[in-house]
Amino acid sequence: MTCPICRSTRRITLDRRSRIPVLMHNLFDDRDSARDCPVGDVDLVRCLECGFAWNAAFDSDRMVYGPDYDNCQSHSPAFRAHVDDCAGAVVAARPELTAPHVVEVGAGQGTFLERIEAIGAARVGALTGFDPAWRGADGAGPGRARIYRQYFSPASIAVLETPPDVVVSRHTIEHVPDPLQFLIDIRRSIGDHKGVDLFVETPDIEWIVQHGALEDVFYEHCSLFDAESLALAMEMAGFGDVRVETRFGEQYLWAHGRSIAAPAVGRRARPVSPATIDTERSVAGWRQRLQSVSAAGRRTIVWGAGAKGMTFAQIVDPDARLIDAIVDINPGKQGRFIGASGHAVVAPAALRVLRPDTVVVMNPVYADEIRTTIAQMGLQVSLLTLHEM
Repeated sequence: MTCPICRSTRRITLDRRSRIPVLMHNLFDDRDSARDCPVGDVDLVRCLECGFAWNAAFDSDRMVYGPDYDNCQSHSPAFRAHVDDCAGAVVAARPELTAPHVVEVGAGQGTFLERIEAIGAARVGALTGFDPAWRGADGAGPGRARIYRQYFSPASIAVLETPPDVVVSRHTIEHVPDPLQFLIDIRRSIGDHKGVDLFVETPDIEWIVQHGALEDVFYEHCSLFDAESLALAMEMAGFGDVRVETRFGEQYLWAHGRSIAAPAVGRRARPVSPATIDTERSVAGWRQRLQSVSAAGRRTIVWGAGAKGMTFAQIVDPDARLIDAIVDINPGKQGRFIGASGHAVVAPAALRVLRPDTVVVMNPVYADEIRTTIAQMGLQVSLLTLHEM
């Protein structure tokens, strides 16, 4: 298979996994339903020419997003601060316009558009979003936002009363099997308007590989960029002056470009790292550690029922024998079960009853707020943080 971005046939295999949930953010009402969830395979490969990585075993027909899909992270103060930083950058993008029209591709439940409105106040105009997972009425949304329950395409622009001045897409492109066409579609929707800003946020495959982050490989993340491959793809789609930086503990890429008359394709400056993800070795190490805790009659809890926590529990403890529960501060996840392994999701207050000895923290960005919450409960636990900063 050729690279979806540069069409090279030079590639390496980063990781292979079988029978993992196709939807990482789906939760279930009972353990049996959770263990019977749809599963698929991952064959994660990386182009040695441009650095782009993709799941060669991905089947887009299996991706059906519904009301059980909950990827909300806004209950965390650390994540809210990150979202506000991104929203501030979007608001500041077009200071010469009195009321710029902001369009979000992959708007979810409108949380980001809501923050743009709160931060921008009178400095932003219309706010429009597109997402097939939107749960509200078509064309409704929080505040002044209007969200449409559909995948974005050039035809989607027909619902807009005015053309976009700023387009933003956060944590969407990694779900798209043809990300270059996705960016081209965004550029086509802009039409002849030059100087329209595009912001893209997505996980950094370079960070994942460098940290051997087994918890960051998911079936539905079928397209993963590093900084240079993302800039290259945006340039190929017709965006210039592309700048890419890392955010959120260097785990995410934040790219900014502006629409230009014709594509201006650059070249990669640094060679692609041949490093891979040694999932088998990492899983063996974690199982040995958790088995030691269990054999001593002690309990282990994973903190975070997001994509990282679910994946960690599913792959390290597929039979739910070593991890007693997964804690999450999102009320919508509490009392439910994660796919495949069937681990229960509980509220932080449940720790007073469970009395764990070990808490595994999935993301170092959240370590301080988790440590504070546990201290306020008066609990004495051993905190193990993956990839501690």
